[in-house]
Amino acid sequence: MSKDNIISSERCTSDSSLTSAEIIIHAAAELLDVQQRFFLVCTMAEYLHLDPTSLALNPYQGLMHRS
Repeated sequence: MSKDNIISSERCTSDSSLTSAEIIIHAAAELLDVQQRFFLVCTMAEYLHLDPTSLALNPYQGLMHRS
């Protein structure tokens, strides 16, 4: 697949970029209620200067081996 196809299939322009990061929070997120989870996501978004809809709160699955 060419770079042009990848860019168009991802709906990005050639001058845009995408940054991905993982932040691990040592807390039992499953014990937080909906309002507490929402507050956590909004606080992280404000700190990172991002739109809250661009963040996701996912359960931690343990250590992953990356290549």
